[in-house]
Amino acid sequence: MPGRLSLRGALVAALVLAALTTAGPASAATFVVTNTDDVGPGSLRAAITAANATGASDTIKFNIPGAGGHVITLASALPPITQPVVINGQTQPGFAGEPLVELHNGTGSASTTGLDVKAGPTKVLGLAVTGFGAGLLLEGSGGDTVSGCWVGLDLSGTAVGNALGVDIETGSGNVVGGTSTGARNVISGNTSRGVSLAAGASSNVVDGNFVGTDPTGALARANGEGIRVFGASNTIGGTSVSTRNVISENVNSGVTLDGSLATGNAIEGNFIGLAKSGKTRLGNTFGIVVTTGASANTIGGPSAGARNVVSANKLTGIDIVKSSGNAVEGNYIGTDVAGLLALGNGQNGVLIVGGPSSLGGNVIGGTTAGAGNLISGQHADPGIGLVSTDGNVVQANFIGVDSTGNRPLRNRTGIQILSGSGNQIGGSEAGSGNLISGNFGAGIVQFNGATGTKIEGNLVGPAATGGALLGNGGAGVEISASGNSIGPGNTIAGNIAQGVLVDTGTRNRISNNSISLNDQGISLVNGGNAGQPRPTIASVTTASGMTTIHVTLSAKPQTLYSFEVFSNEPCDPSAPPEGKTFLIGKSVITNPAGNISFNLSVAAVDQGLGVTATATEKTPGNTSEFSDCVEAP
Repeated sequence: MPGRLSLRGALVAALVLAALTTAGPASAATFVVTNTDDVGPGSLRAAITAANATGASDTIKFNIPGAGGHVITLASALPPITQPVVINGQTQPGFAGEPLVELHNGTGSASTTGLDVKAGPTKVLGLAVTGFGAGLLLEGSGGDTVSGCWVGLDLSGTAVGNALGVDIETGSGNVVGGTSTGARNVISGNTSRGVSLAAGASSNVVDGNFVGTDPTGALARANGEGIRVFGASNTIGGTSVSTRNVISENVNSGVTLDGSLATGNAIEGNFIGLAKSGKTRLGNTFGIVVTTGASANTIGGPSAGARNVVSANKLTGIDIVKSSGNAVEGNYIGTDVAGLLALGNGQNGVLIVGGPSSLGGNVIGGTTAGAGNLISGQHADPGIGLVSTDGNVVQANFIGVDSTGNRPLRNRTGIQILSGSGNQIGGSEAGSGNLISGNFGAGIVQFNGATGTKIEGNLVGPAATGGALLGNGGAGVEISASGNSIGPGNTIAGNIAQGVLVDTGTRNRISNNSISLNDQGISLVNGGNAGQPRPTIASVTTASGMTTIHVTLSAKPQTLYSFEVFSNEPCDPSAPPEGKTFLIGKSVITNPAGNISFNLSVAAVDQGLGVTATATEKTPGNTSEFSDCVEAP
């Protein structure tokens, strides 16, 4: 009837008058939830309705009688939150760090939302939220906080999942978690995702949470997926211990950055695949996935605090698919938190797979101090895999060793490149070389059309100190592809098989490296480097402080060849020749019969040291095996 107040309106008005307490600005109010009823005075529904009506930033507290926890079972969806409010479950008497109030979906509809926050800044503190389509939906302008909640676990810690735990659809400046123990959310048991940041969500922070574990951070309470990010400039974790998320035991990935709008995000300081201790396996299927055009994101960082430990995941640790311009820096991948124990991922430590345009341009490591990753302990697959991807850079990483660089912590192979072009392993800048040692198989393998790869400035086989040799279980560098360069500046030593093996591929230039103490030096098999003939050292003489080396070659007529001469340990007739210390190089053209003979002079080589040489057809760049060793007199 016109002019008369409805019963629901009268109840709301009574609640506003009766439950309002003092404190704070005159326009703000505090409402108290005093029962677990779905509707009526003292209910959560009534408190939200009243708070929406004040037009101010209000507080909703809890004072439900009776010891222990209390469950509010909703028969219909709550009204959206349209005015800023603090919903503080930590005010329930007896609260001691774990939720005592649970909000549970009893509507019979799997699409019902638990709390729909359309107003910011709103805070949701200390609640358990279970059984909804989205447990907590943030779709306002931003500035909201979700802290101290169990999203997907009931009050006993049992998984009673939502489909989505925390769904941030829009806005910036939202915080899920926080830097204190009390701010930690446990976001677990949700059937789809623990946390979802939609394309409209930017510059938000998810830190300090357990995502996929129980409240102790030690046992599994899997989400379908831990965290998926579609938006830009969000931060998952942080650079201090207090901001670390434990993102583990999720059915699919721990974290996924998805789509072309997922740019400028930072994933830093997290345990992904490990328990809270950082020493116990609690793997996701994938650790981190970057996919479908996500670009310019950073995983880790050069500071120790930014380091993610991405280990014990069932498949790949970090999987970058059809995405470019991302940086993977300073992480421990396949080890414990100290980098001393192998807790390898089930497949690659890092895998980059290109798309139709061979997307690449990602950087693993870098020349900034601290940017190198530790990538070790993957027993079934390579530390790093590059598949059909172009222009990636791999620099300053420890691959196959522990964090000291002086003890093996083996991958199956160090780096494996399958097709793709223009990838760079190491570099000419100071500090750009990788340490690739201790792996079960080869240090670096490239085949199936991999071309234009530059391998420069790396230690392949030595320990980090450069003295002791750890070796790799196969060749230092194994190539079954064409058009690549090995050198300058690699030290390839102590490997169980060849220093460099070229098998079937051609046009591979091997120049200005230190190759020693391997089972063989350079080996060409199955037409590798077109069977380039090796030179002969006809004589080595020393006089007046100079050593003269007489080199000959029989090869293609009137063709330009470059020659490199090396000194070595004393010649051992039972050992294949190698080239430890580069002495001098020279380019010469063969005569019409394909022969050449010339002298090279260098400062006197110590008596008894061995001298060897290689020849490279400058175009197209096939390098020979080492010549036989001749001792300096």
